[in-house]
Formats: sequence, structure tokens, C-alpha cells
Amino acid sequence: MKLIRLATSNDGVFQSAFQNDMTIAPQSQMALLNLTFKSEYDVLNVNSSNFTVTVKSDSTVASSEGTFNLDSAIYNEADYSLFLSNLKYSLNACLPDDDQINSISSQWDVRDYGGRKRVEYRYAPFFNPCNMKLGGDGVPLSLMSFDKSRILVQQKTDVGDVNPNHTLITKQQNIPGGENQTTSDNLLSSSKMCSGNGIMLIRINLGIDNGNTNIYDNGFGIGLSRVDLASTQSPGQEIPVESRTYEARFNKPTENYYYINRDANIVEVDSGVAPVSTGVGAVGFLVNRDTLYFKRFNGTLEVGVLQEVGGVGVKTVFFTTTILDTEVDLYPYIYINGSHGFMKLDMFNYSLDPWVNQGYSDNASDDKVDGWDFTGLDKDGATYNAYSNGLGAAIESPGVLFGVTGGYLNLVEGNDWTQSGTGTIERYSTDDLGDVATYKRAQVGTPGLEQWWEPVGTTGWNLYNFKPVAGDTASATAVVDLTTGVITIGTIIFTPSTVPSLAGQVPLFPLPNPTNWEDNLICEVTLHEEIWKFLGFTAFGGNKYLQSDIAIGLNVSTAEQKCWSWRLAEKLFSIQQSDNFIVTCTSLGLDSFDASRVHYTDVGNNVYQNPATDKIGRRKNILMTIPVNDNSSGLVEYEASTPIFIDINNAQELNVKNLNFRVLNKDFDPVEQSGEEAIMTILIKKPNE
Repeated sequence: MKLIRLATSNDGVFQSAFQNDMTIAPQSQMALLNLTFKSEYDVLNVNSSNFTVTVKSDSTVASSEGTFNLDSAIYNEADYSLFLSNLKYSLNACLPDDDQINSISSQWDVRDYGGRKRVEYRYAPFFNPCNMKLGGDGVPLSLMSFDKSRILVQQKTDVGDVNPNHTLITKQQNIPGGENQTTSDNLLSSSKMCSGNGIMLIRINLGIDNGNTNIYDNGFGIGLSRVDLASTQSPGQEIPVESRTYEARFNKPTENYYYINRDANIVEVDSGVAPVSTGVGAVGFLVNRDTLYFKRFNGTLEVGVLQEVGGVGVKTVFFTTTILDTEVDLYPYIYINGSHGFMKLDMFNYSLDPWVNQGYSDNASDDKVDGWDFTGLDKDGATYNAYSNGLGAAIESPGVLFGVTGGYLNLVEGNDWTQSGTGTIERYSTDDLGDVATYKRAQVGTPGLEQWWEPVGTTGWNLYNFKPVAGDTASATAVVDLTTGVITIGTIIFTPSTVPSLAGQVPLFPLPNPTNWEDNLICEVTLHEEIWKFLGFTAFGGNKYLQSDIAIGLNVSTAEQKCWSWRLAEKLFSIQQSDNFIVTCTSLGLDSFDASRVHYTDVGNNVYQNPATDKIGRRKNILMTIPVNDNSSGLVEYEASTPIFIDINNAQELNVKNLNFRVLNKDFDPVEQSGEEAIMTILIKKPNE
């Protein structure tokens, strides 16, 4: 009998080259006597080399890309769930601000399906939570809990109403204590807000000064709480101060807005921003009324007000705060202090967490059948849930609340300007502008006299006597009268032949718009190879990992469920290296077989598939299998009390120069060996020995 001792530090690959003849008699047998090795226990080390997460809301648009870094940490069996939470948070933190409209009202998640992880991207329904209509033909219902004896939610369905099914929220009429100083007259939701790129809006339909001097007995407040208030207290109870996590509050038209940001303060703060239009008298059209907003993007929460000022939409931010990955669940609430005749609210919509199960499906089925579609549109069209009931008119109207910012005068459109005193004609073009200029001005008849113009705000311009680049100092400045189109440069005045329109306007506050979710829209997520592998992903497009940073594209329009796309991991998720190791001989044939798979690929990349569920048997040079319960160290120590000999089936004597073995995990994948040397002892015996 021969004893052979081998050692390696090469990830379980044992290779030997004998200097002396080592013969193996015909029909010999081989056994594993012992094996000691230490594998890298399959923890995940997240650090600067692998922590970058990248998302594109549109894979064809470079500017739609957002990045975020995972927390640097080492995760093991006890705390791997913290990594999954951080990964979900980081994916959502990549979703950009509202300049990329395709990402508005959307969310990422990493979910478990039969032990395998699935990375999912889903558009969130932007609902009127007080007037939902589920199942197309269902009865309207509310996600908001409230005391109907004190809170009145009206569905405006009057003939001729420009906003059918327009929802109006106020106090009930003639109730005692209608003007109060508490938060007990409230509406609470147990359906959390979208934690990706989400929006919550509410508009002041009517806000009148009740004439009282108390600052807390009128108006309303709207906020997000880290507490699911609808599940922890009854409607009509005071909202605990500590549960009012993020809040904006209106009291009277003559008083500033107040806010609460419990990340920075525990008391109300004067925003310094006064209301502009609250429905008092004939001030402003309904679509132009002040609208309070809450917006989540890039892992932050932004709170402020949208107002119409001089025909132009203006957004003013009260505060911005970072949302921690342990505090992503936020629940909406509203309370009303003013009575029926003094305080009315409408256009209350928010982006729901798209995975919130309201008693309907939470899987890859048709959500329209189960009650709602992601855009808020149901089978009845836009009659109940759609934001187009009020919001749609506002987003499409130029120069109003949800329309555009100020922009600048379109100088090309105005054609000729005449200089006062001299009568010189000035014309503008967009030729040869350089890096920052929007127009180039030239005097007619004097081709050599040129200036480059850069807009600064709505009415101001920087003028350059040379083609400018970023950082150049302006040669002069000009001011434009938007009403007349007159341009003033110092004491010189230029009058247009035609008053031009505004250009360069951008949407003030884009809202979810299903027309932008094109049929071929592909989003893309990029993670480091180590992250994909930890989650159980092994191949993309039939190829194994070829690079360290790997992206997968998700079709968000034509997948199994429209507006809901995913990629399922190829392997079961496990933080353990293996519960069974396999020792194979790579230099000699052994009389061993494996029947553990329904399909497998041979060395020529030929795939063998059993059409039934039976496992396929194949020849495999297995010397021994070692059942192991993983531990925190990754150390495996195997000693055979009774060695099991496997036939080599060599018909003739062999003179072996190389004797090679390999240790694999249960899936025949390589093990990752730690820095310590692995030791293996092999026995070879002759027949009948």
C-alpha cells in the first residue's frame, strides 16, 4: 500500500511531480485518508473596490445615470440582511432628481423567490389615496383612515365640473370645535410612500384667515411619519409630537409656512416663505394655488412649496434631509385645524410603495386584474385614480404651477432690434457660439461688430466681445423687459420689431407621465462581480463573468408585467460556502459517477438536458465527498476512520509522474482557499491488499 501526502495553497488544486518512479499496479484502488483545508468563509467584504452601484433609468441616455456607494462593511451569516437592506437603499438612492422623467415615481427592490434573490424595478402608482377605484369596476375606497363625523371627503361629480371626481378634503360643516389647536382631526395612511423616486402633493383649494389670533387654530399640516400611525392609533386621536417626523404647515394667508424636520430640530421652524395664492377672493386660477410637496430622490427627502408668481412657476425648498437606510418607511398623514368654511384641500396624491399588498396580488401577475395599474390609471380610464384629474391640466398649461420656470427672451424669434438714436439694426444668430453663449449679435452692415450673449436668470444677460468659454469674464451686461422685448445696455436701448416669446423654460415639477415609458425602454443596473455572485447571479447572456463591473438591462415596458421588470438569480441565495465538498482526481480515471443534476455542460460546452425531472448520471472522477456543516472559521478537517477505496480500473501497470487532485464545492465549483496551506493524504493499494 502506498501513502502519498500532498499540499497546496492554490484554491484546492493539488498538483504533484514525482522525481522517482511511482508505479501503480493493475486494478489498484485509491482512497482519501485525510484532508485539512481552510476555505474563505463566504462573507461579503464591501469596500471601495466593489461598493459602487450604478443605475440608468434609460440605458440609451447617459445623463439618466445615477451612482451611489454601498456602506463599507464585512457581512456574515448573522447580519447579511443588513447588506440586503443597504443594497435596496443604494439602488433607490441612484434614482435621480426629476430632470429624468422616466425615473419619477419608481422604486427598486431585492426580493426572495423560492430561496433565490430577484432584483426588481417597478413604477409606483401615483394615487389619489382618498378616492381609489380598484379592479376597474370596483367601488371607490380610501387608503386614508379618518373620523367621518369630523372629516369630509367629497367627490366632486357635478355636471359641468371641469375636474370630474375631483376630491375635496375639509372639515364637516357645523361641528363643535371645528377650529382647534390639535392634530386630532386627521387622515392617516398605513400605505407607505415610495422609497425610490416618489412624490407627495397637496394643494390649498381654500385657505382663509378665521380672524382669531391663535396661530394654531386654523389651517392644516401634512407630513410623513416613521410610524405607521393608522395601525398604531385610532382616527381622531392626537398625533404624538415625536411621530411628526417631516411636516409642512399652513395657518393663514398672512402668515409664513412652518415646517418640522426632526433630523435637525424638534420644534416648528418658520420657513420664511409666505403664501401667494390660497383661494382668497379672486387671487389666481385654481391650478395656480399654492401646493405643498414632498419629494424623494437620491436617498434624500425634499420639502417645499410650489407657487405661481407673475405667470411663472416657482419652487421654494423649505429643507432637504438625508433618509437613512434604516428609516426608509414613511407614512403620510394630514391634520386640519380650520373649519369647513376656512380650510379646504385638494389634489392630494402620492407615490405608493409599489410592493405594498392591499389584499391583492404581490407577484408577477397582471395588476390591472388585481386592482390597479402603476400609473394610477384603472380600467375605467382616468375617472378616479389618475392624476390627470386636476394635475394633468396643470402640467400641460404654460406658465403655471406645474408648467415652466422663467426662461429667457428668444432673441432669434424677435428678428430685428433697432438701436435708439442711431437707427442701427441688430440681428441675432446661433452660429459659432462657444461653450456658454446662447446667441450671437451682429450689426447689419457692419459684419465685423459681434457680441456673444449668455442668459443670466430671466431678464439678465452677460455680453462678451469674444467667443466665450466657461469661466470667462463678461465684457458688459444687458437687461430685457419681458413685456416689450426692449433691451437696455447701459444707456443704449434696443427696440424689437416683434416682441419675442420666452425660451429656455423647463418643467418646474415634472410628474409621472406614462407616455414617456416607451415600449423599448430599458433601465440598467451595474454592480461589482462580487456583489452579483453573493446574490447568486452567475451568468449573463450565456457568458460567465468577464469583467469586474457587470450591468444587466431590465425592460420596463415589455417584460412579463408592464412597468415591472426583474432579473432572477441563477443560484439559491446562501452565505455558506458549501455543506458538502467533493474531492476529485484530475490525473487518473476513477470508477465513480455523479447523478446530481437535471442538466450539465461538458468540457466542449455541450449541454445535456433531461426532458424529465430525473437526474442525469455521468462519469466523474470522484474520490470522496465530505459532508460539512460550515462554521465561522471555514476550517474543514476530515479523517477517514475506515477509508473507502475506489477502483482505478487500470488494466496495466502505470508509472505515474503526476498525481493531481482538486477540492470542489457541492456544485463542482472551485473553493476559495485561505492563506493557510491545505494538506491531503492519499492511499493506493494493490488488488487484494
